[in-house]
Amino acid sequence: LKSELQVTRWKRDGIRIKGQVQAGITQACVVTLEPVPSVIDEKVEQIFVPEGSKLARMTTNEDGEIVLDPDGPDIPDQFVGDTIDVGVVVAEFAALAIDPYPRKDGIDFDGYGDKTPMEDKKPSPFAVLKDWKKD
Repeated sequence: LKSELQVTRWKRDGIRIKGQVQAGITQACVVTLEPVPSVIDEKVEQIFVPEGSKLARMTTNEDGEIVLDPDGPDIPDQFVGDTIDVGVVVAEFAALAIDPYPRKDGIDFDGYGDKTPMEDKKPSPFAVLKDWKKD
């Protein structure tokens, strides 16, 4: 795991962390369970403001609903005290970049799993009751 970050002042009291997180990881293939190496290379941009800052308030419409722009910037995170743990920021961006379903190249689900047709399976012990009628 490697990261290069630049920490600068943002607006009056805020802090901007900008940079890159890189890592090499090995996960198990979700199909074959064989090792799958992958590389993480993520850009990091995070803004922090002191706890209670007006810059971290969410805007609401006239109905009191929170309005979020999915393509807009995230609201700043808040910090307490006078320190920010940038290791947590690096770990968060690295974790979010991990593929949750890694697969080896060229592998798909064909040929894996239960291919037995339903009619070839053992009959249910309750199958004899299907014709039973209550008088």
